[in-house]
Amino acid sequence: MYIAERETELIKIVDISRELSISESLLRRIISDLERTNILSTIKGRS
Repeated sequence: MYIAERETELIKIVDISRELSISESLLRRIISDLERTNILSTIKGRS
């Protein structure tokens, strides 16, 4: 289950990076910063 979730996340990262036309590595850094500050889990909890 966990692996499938990570795979889905990676696909989303690629899609989002294409849409926003920013690099994948930059988007990953943004996401990891959000996870570190615990903002992402708060956002995920609301949806």
